Amino acid sequence: MAYLCESCGQSGDTQAELKHDAECKNRLSATKICAKSGTAPHVPDKK
Repeated sequence: MAYLCESCGQSGDTQAELKHDAECKNRLSATKICAKSGTAPHVPDKK
Protein backbone atom coordinates (compact mmCIF):
# COMPACT_ATOMS: atom_id res chain seq x y z
CA MET A 1 0.00 0.00 0.00
CA ALA A 2 0.98 3.60 -0.49
CA TYR A 3 -0.63 6.94 0.31
CA LEU A 4 -1.59 9.76 -2.06
CA CYS A 5 -2.58 13.34 -1.29
CA GLU A 6 -5.27 14.22 -3.80
CA SER A 7 -4.74 17.96 -3.24
CA CYS A 8 -1.06 18.24 -4.16
CA GLY A 9 -0.47 14.87 -5.87
CA GLN A 10 2.42 13.78 -3.64
CA SER A 11 2.72 10.14 -2.57
CA GLY A 12 4.66 8.08 -0.06
CA ASP A 13 4.93 4.59 1.39
CA THR A 14 3.56 5.77 4.74
CA GLN A 15 1.64 8.84 5.84
CA ALA A 16 4.76 9.99 7.72
CA GLU A 17 6.83 9.84 4.48
CA LEU A 18 4.26 11.83 2.51
CA LYS A 19 5.88 15.17 1.60
CA HIS A 20 3.14 17.70 0.80
CA ASP A 21 3.79 20.76 -1.35
CA ALA A 22 4.23 23.99 0.62
CA GLU A 23 0.90 25.31 -0.70
CA CYS A 24 -1.06 22.13 0.15
CA LYS A 25 -4.05 22.79 2.40
CA ASN A 26 -4.92 19.10 2.88
CA ARG A 27 -1.98 17.98 5.05
CA LEU A 28 -4.04 15.82 7.42
CA SER A 29 -5.67 13.55 4.87
CA ALA A 30 -4.27 11.00 2.44
CA THR A 31 -5.90 8.23 0.43
CA LYS A 32 -4.61 4.64 0.45
CA ILE A 33 -3.64 3.50 -3.03
CA CYS A 34 -2.13 0.36 -4.54
CA ALA A 35 1.64 0.78 -4.86
CA LYS A 36 1.67 -1.04 -8.22
CA SER A 37 -1.34 0.44 -10.05
CA GLY A 38 -1.70 3.81 -8.30
CA THR A 39 -5.44 3.30 -7.95
CA ALA A 40 -7.59 2.54 -4.93
CA PRO A 41 -6.86 -0.89 -3.46
CA HIS A 42 -9.30 -3.59 -4.50
CA VAL A 43 -11.58 -5.23 -2.01
CA PRO A 44 -11.63 -9.01 -2.27
CA ASP A 45 -14.99 -10.65 -2.83
CA LYS A 46 -16.40 -12.16 0.33
CA LYS A 47 -17.93 -15.58 -0.26
